[in-house]
Amino acid sequence: MRSSRWTNLRVAVEGWFPFIQVTRDLGDEIKISGPMAKVLEHLSRSLNFNYTLMTPVDHYWGIKLPKGNWTGMVGMVHRQEADIALGSFTINYDRYQATEMTNTFYTGQLCVLTGPPQQTAKFFKYLLSYAWEVWLCSLMTLLVLVVISVSFLKMNEKRYSRSNWMSLALRNLWSFCKLHLYQGLSEMEEKKINRLVLSSWLFAVFMLMSSFSGHLESSLMVKEDINVIDSLEDLLKHPHIQPLVEAESILEAVLSTSPHETYREIWSRIKEKPDSRLPFQELEKDEVLDMVDAGTHAIIIDTVTIKGILNRRFLTGKSCQFHVSTKKFHETFLVMIMRKDLEATIMEGIRTNIDSFTQSHLLTRWIEDMTINGTKCQTNTAKDVGALNTDDLSGAFLLWLCGLMTSLFAFTGEFVLWRKCVRHGYSVSGV
Repeated sequence: MRSSRWTNLRVAVEGWFPFIQVTRDLGDEIKISGPMAKVLEHLSRSLNFNYTLMTPVDHYWGIKLPKGNWTGMVGMVHRQEADIALGSFTINYDRYQATEMTNTFYTGQLCVLTGPPQQTAKFFKYLLSYAWEVWLCSLMTLLVLVVISVSFLKMNEKRYSRSNWMSLALRNLWSFCKLHLYQGLSEMEEKKINRLVLSSWLFAVFMLMSSFSGHLESSLMVKEDINVIDSLEDLLKHPHIQPLVEAESILEAVLSTSPHETYREIWSRIKEKPDSRLPFQELEKDEVLDMVDAGTHAIIIDTVTIKGILNRRFLTGKSCQFHVSTKKFHETFLVMIMRKDLEATIMEGIRTNIDSFTQSHLLTRWIEDMTINGTKCQTNTAKDVGALNTDDLSGAFLLWLCGLMTSLFAFTGEFVLWRKCVRHGYSVSGV
């Protein structure tokens, strides 16, 4: 027979959207809602107990301090001030030693929430349409064809047999380049022996230009994302972005004790600014999300909580363009915790019922319903397509200006040379 001691359980609760929401009515009575509130109500009916809700004074979930004492809800259960703690507690060794746990009812991963990436067009994307290997191969092919063409002319055309080799090479090089400029063929280029070489180059130019125009069109319309933070390593590359974490959470314990160099560097930046460690109720406020949206801060938290935060942000109608890192880290296993001396029948009953919620996917469905709009605040990780602006076309006009200046320089040189030849009575007729 159950002891009357366990007919009214003290339940520690703290808000963590989307799992549970905690409010107080006008009489300061604690009220809860959300998926875990439904779970508690079901446990109460199934195991026939009443419950009294309690909140931790420090509003933390709880970590073990260096002196061995505990904070938050874990501390309440460990000190037997509460019988069970309702929520999504992440498993770690210290918590396992201090409390009894249910089986895992939800898994997640940690990631980084930042503001929208900046979008820009690469200034020289016209040249970058091909990798440097393609440009190098094209140049080498052009030079080889010039050598072949000159060799054929000198061996098979008496008119050119005594011509200067370098002069012929330069003229042939210009002939090949004229194909890009849609110029007609000269007498030398119309020689049968040269047409085979020119047609080979013409085919190669056709293939290159077709590929170039298609790639160029798509690259103009697709704007590149810069300063995208997709991992903790990316976050370290942006010293002006301050990482934020939940104070005295499992993440804080991981970052502060891990031997991983990246984790240590992130924790070092957090310690430099104590206000980077916030209770969850502060972490999800619009003021904090506004700083993230402005690109000055980033939140490190689990994926399902990010969906919950962004779902609420979407419903407020405020600025709602955030980026969630694609690289996740540190998988989390979520459980409920109980005091170690809780009656065995209640402990086993809680575990059995939690397993039922997990196996039926009912808890997962409730959480998905709470975060249905979570992805509507995330920027499209695929490249965004938009109308062209002056920045997108600046590279084209710069290349045009470079070509214009080069042509002007060449024309000026030819004019100066022509004037000198006329002044000294030299012939300036073409060969």
